[in-house]
Amino acid sequence: MKHFLIPALSLVFTACATGPTAYGPAKSPGKIGFYTQQYQKNRFQISYTAKNPDEARAFALLRAAEITKGEGYSHFRIINEGGRQKAGSGVPIIGGAGVGIGKSVHLGGGVYTHIGTGVSVNKVLGALDGEKYTASMEIVLLASSSGTSANEYESASIIKSIKPARYK
Repeated sequence: MKHFLIPALSLVFTACATGPTAYGPAKSPGKIGFYTQQYQKNRFQISYTAKNPDEARAFALLRAAEITKGEGYSHFRIINEGGRQKAGSGVPIIGGAGVGIGKSVHLGGGVYTHIGTGVSVNKVLGALDGEKYTASMEIVLLASSSGTSANEYESASIIKSIKPARYK
């Protein structure tokens, strides 16, 4: 049984840590998902943390397009892009095992010997996260394209072309 259990757990952990990144808001800082901050009526900072740098940038663009459309604009311009930085790695799984032996004397008489064992596995969830990358950009929303910047995007085209899996 234990020969089956270890490979099965490894397979489960590997399956959780691979595959495409689901699209949605970050549940907490440093977690996979987007984070948005509004600076002015038409100016936003967007970051997306994903499992690879290409997804991080694509999903940051998608979030920018969603904000643009939601605010009633058709285009946006990236005025500052922070690049795709490695956001950190999962921590290794750290485990341990122990055995304890003790004796106790009871009032009714008798001496008892107790033996206990324990196993711990720490930071499993952090290890499952794996490598993460964050893409960040500052955008300005535009009513139409100026046609003068390579950093301008039409929100409808971005939304139509990037189709990630969604959080449930």
